[in-house]
Amino acid sequence: TNDIFHNKLDVTNWGFVGHSMGGGIALLAADTFRLTDTLRAVVSFASPQTTPATHAENLFVPKMILAGSVDNIAPWQQIRQAYWQNAPAPGSFAVINGANHGFFMDYSYFWENGGTATITRAQQQKTSRLYMTAYFERYLHNDTSNWNYLYCYGDSLRYSSVMDSVEIKYNPSYLNDEINYSNTHLRCQIFPNPVNNYCNIIGAPTSGKIYDSAGQLIDHITIPTQWHPGQNLKNGVYFLHTANNHLQKLIILR
Repeated sequence: TNDIFHNKLDVTNWGFVGHSMGGGIALLAADTFRLTDTLRAVVSFASPQTTPATHAENLFVPKMILAGSVDNIAPWQQIRQAYWQNAPAPGSFAVINGANHGFFMDYSYFWENGGTATITRAQQQKTSRLYMTAYFERYLHNDTSNWNYLYCYGDSLRYSSVMDSVEIKYNPSYLNDEINYSNTHLRCQIFPNPVNNYCNIIGAPTSGKIYDSAGQLIDHITIPTQWHPGQNLKNGVYFLHTANNHLQKLIILR
């Protein structure tokens, strides 16, 4: 009763996460113990195959598997083969562009990086934490909002400028997942929004026009893109109208 975690852990609703062999152990535990009644989700970062080997075909738990494109300790192709290729739905697999092995950690104890990264440690961790948090919010906190869904299975993952080799497996028993995706995949994501110096506009490839609140045409864009509003544009509300007839609001606030 003196333990600081006493009565603070929900033992019927929890997830595994780990990096490198820690991520492999998280997946191995999901395979070995089959805790599908309490284990809600698993997230792994740059995880090589375990010994004994994890049986990917037994990973029925929702899973997000992230790897680094320049990782020379756990190459993403090997990670995909070990944990994703034969895994059942649901799940997401993605490779972070420019990410190495060590930068998933705060400190690289025995090696500086494990591949020559083309992004910083802070950038790599920001990306991995963003998608990990969204995944756990969905399965541990029951966040079924479309916004959160986009980072787990939708356009904010599929068309992210920082991700590559994205693969998604929808669970046939979760029809809402596929319905939500079909309703949202044509919409763009604008971030950051409000906009200061620039914003990322991502989504299925298309074109668009940006208007001010008076309906005056401001710019033509091709999506996905990074948009830099001119310094002559005033603070206020603007609208993106895409060729597939979606209208979205963006705000300039400097």
